[in-house]
Amino acid sequence: MDWQSIWNTVSNFFVNGGFAILKLLGALILGLIVIKLVKLIIKRILEKTKIEKLGRQFITQTVVCLLWLMLIIWMLDIVGIPITGVIAAFSAVALAIALALKDSLSSLANGVILIFTKPFKQGDVININNTECIVKELRLFNTIVETYDNRRLIIPNKDMIANTIENLYTNPTRRISIPIKLSYRADVEKFKKVAIETMLSNPLVLTDPAPIIVLEKLDDSTINFDVRCWTLSTTFCDVKNDMIEKLFNELKRNDIPLSYNQLEVRLIDDKVVLPFDKTPLQKRDTNVNPKIDTENDENDIFDFKEIVKKQKEYSKKWSAFREKRKQKAIERQKRKAEKLAKKQNNENKISMVSNEKIIDEEN
Repeated sequence: MDWQSIWNTVSNFFVNGGFAILKLLGALILGLIVIKLVKLIIKRILEKTKIEKLGRQFITQTVVCLLWLMLIIWMLDIVGIPITGVIAAFSAVALAIALALKDSLSSLANGVILIFTKPFKQGDVININNTECIVKELRLFNTIVETYDNRRLIIPNKDMIANTIENLYTNPTRRISIPIKLSYRADVEKFKKVAIETMLSNPLVLTDPAPIIVLEKLDDSTINFDVRCWTLSTTFCDVKNDMIEKLFNELKRNDIPLSYNQLEVRLIDDKVVLPFDKTPLQKRDTNVNPKIDTENDENDIFDFKEIVKKQKEYSKKWSAFREKRKQKAIERQKRKAEKLAKKQNNENKISMVSNEKIIDEEN
């Protein structure tokens, strides 16, 4: 782009073009009037919608910037400056700015997303990166929050989008869960009664849904319960802290033992006395070895023929015993069958007699 030619064009315009100057002023005045009217109309329209205040401001400012850009291009065209060169120069400058401010532009784009998706609003309690905080202000580039210990955090919007956001005020009610570990010596029914009465003593605890005690696990040395009740989301922290303190006090007052890990250490100082033989070992002559006689069987320890004979006698006795038990079982089954048949015959006789009586009465 030739800046000298542009300067010559502007100079000739102001020197020779009196009518063109009036045209330029008319375009400027008309453009300002149009921008103000459009801005007012957009504000009135957006006020009737459910868009947040920050979203309405962003839309209005964006439209106004576009209108100003169009007015500037129109005025340059009236002056006689080639628009193509201006647009090219503006594109190069915009690209350089975008590269330099890419993180800020990313936060800007994410801010627009937060404004229109509305995952939270001003005054909500959110949990982000395991930190509970209150939303104070949502801006285009960052979000301002405050923690419960009165620390102010300014979080870039790109980090807000990249992390999981837990909105604790989305639903009107929340459930409180307090884990309790009881000893196996504790009275479970008494514990349930005391826990329910303790929860209902707080007027901020809801009765619908009603408080409940859930048995979660039978551990090695503890009975694990979960004490549950419902309250409003806005009073969740206060009610939970109050319930923990009251439950601990009531369990102690009613002598309900809680379980806790214990390490028992004992000091053993007694001596273990083991009996032993004080006789020393006999000495032997290592040059003399015992003789092994392989020809005579007189020194055999076992008489195998006698053992086989005793096993056969034992088998005969065992077979006779089993046969005797079998005969007794058969006799018992026969006696049971005879008793059942006799009982059935008696019932049939009684039924026949009753039927004969009914027939006689009918006749």
